[in-house]
Amino acid sequence: MTTAIRLPRLPLAIKSGLSWPGLSTRPSSIALLAALLGLLSLQWPFVVLRQNRVMPLGDDYSLLSLNATFAGLAAAGWLLFAVSALLVPGKLRKAALALSLSLAAGASLAALTWGAQHLTIDNEFSRVSIAAGAWSSLAAIYIALFALQSEAPWWLFAPLLALASLAVTAPYGHLGIVLEYQAVSDVFQQELIRHLLLVAATLPLAILAGAAIGLLAVRQPAAEGVLLSVTSFLQTVPSIALFGLMLPLLSAYGRHVTVAGALLFAIALLVFAGAGWLLLQRWPQPLLLTVYGVIVALGLLVLLPVLAISVYQLLANGAEFIGNLHLSASFADLGLRGLGAAPAIVALVLYGIWPIVIQTHTGLSSVPAAILEAARGMGMSARQIFWRVELPLAAPFLVQGLRGALLLLIGLSTVAVLVNAGGLGFFLLRGTEQSVSDLVLLGSLPVVVLAFAADAITRSLAWALTPRGG
Repeated sequence: MTTAIRLPRLPLAIKSGLSWPGLSTRPSSIALLAALLGLLSLQWPFVVLRQNRVMPLGDDYSLLSLNATFAGLAAAGWLLFAVSALLVPGKLRKAALALSLSLAAGASLAALTWGAQHLTIDNEFSRVSIAAGAWSSLAAIYIALFALQSEAPWWLFAPLLALASLAVTAPYGHLGIVLEYQAVSDVFQQELIRHLLLVAATLPLAILAGAAIGLLAVRQPAAEGVLLSVTSFLQTVPSIALFGLMLPLLSAYGRHVTVAGALLFAIALLVFAGAGWLLLQRWPQPLLLTVYGVIVALGLLVLLPVLAISVYQLLANGAEFIGNLHLSASFADLGLRGLGAAPAIVALVLYGIWPIVIQTHTGLSSVPAAILEAARGMGMSARQIFWRVELPLAAPFLVQGLRGALLLLIGLSTVAVLVNAGGLGFFLLRGTEQSVSDLVLLGSLPVVVLAFAADAITRSLAWALTPRGG
């Protein structure tokens, strides 16, 4: 119901006794922030016209100077979005937010495509690069979508449909990043696949290691401090230094370790771990636990390169890898060398376990003691309590750990190019070497898109797994 509401935060309105029908005392601050950023973007450089791909400087065009019509529509959209954020929460505010955002976002995209197309007509070597104003407009749209999603998630279809409709029909041939893609499309597809393979090969190993460490930290309080300290310390080691340390070690490892040797070592480690577990059941001494834990951890660290290259090769070319797999084969022949996928995956696993360890530890530690007591009172065994009580309640935390690790791996995989493992970092390195900003953008923009997609999927999964009160 619309009522006349006085604005206590406006001193002039209080002194004059004015009232504003339909306005809310709690406007959407996030939506107002998005509108402010969108309006400021109108006067910043929106695109840069360069005469060729290696030209470091160019002519700046703001949205206002680029196309007055699209600039006016974008300004109107952001002003209406700000006004909509001041309305009383309800159907009118939701619809107004969605439609005004559709207008602002659509006008910005149209200005970048149709509006900037005419700049390259006179010079076939010229190109249009995306400037700060366009990026800040994109940030404003993202913030506005977040504000709309928090109030009216079902209305998200309106701006997304408007953007999708324009994106399908808009021209892109004048944009520098598109021209770079057209020149290296085959290489781009290969490096994108290698980037995804690195993430896919690393993630299961990081999940297994991180979940095991987090669970052990909860079950064994004596080892909690050491486990959390060591995993957090790994985050402080620079990636380049870690690559440098692993290069000679993995090179020698691959030449001297065979499949048979790795299998024998794995069996011996498994027997040792099993015997240690039985021994600790009878004599649960903290010192004994620490010694066994360190030895098993070092053993698993020795096996990590073998697991890393095996998972990667199975995903990349499984049939060929299995065909070359025999007991006398050295792991150098299977791809385990000082350069390549093996050092990249080992480093990524060591970096990626931290979010999973923390969230596993937090999730299992946050299960109320009263619920655990009730489960024991019902006659549940320790295994039943873990699978039926603790794990479901900790599931949202575990998904958040998965989310953090996935985002970390997507970003850090760009540095794998330093050890000849490929990935989208290839374009970052080449673009930096050649001083071509559009080539750098070609490598970085897909990483951002992958991160946003992974974030959306894992957030939705965490929301679905979060218990609802009822």
